[in-house]
Amino acid sequence: MVFLAQPLFFRFGHMEALRLSVGLFALLGCLAMAALSSSNPISNWLMSIAGANPDPAVLGCLCTGIAVLALVLCALSCIVSTKVYRARDL
Repeated sequence: MVFLAQPLFFRFGHMEALRLSVGLFALLGCLAMAALSSSNPISNWLMSIAGANPDPAVLGCLCTGIAVLALVLCALSCIVSTKVYRARDL
């Protein structure tokens, strides 16, 4: 969540970014609940991978994928924040 909020703080300042980040996190929470509902095919697909008694190798792959996604989000957030900060500093 920090990776998503950091560019907002650099772009809009502290007070405005606080307001925007609350809305962003509420939206992400709603999207997560919708994504994990039983009627969503992606959720059904993930549950079919994990299964009722998930294999440790499958869970390891899922955790590795989540970690890689977090690192990609961190890199993108740092790139965007740096560009915004440099443009603002000039």
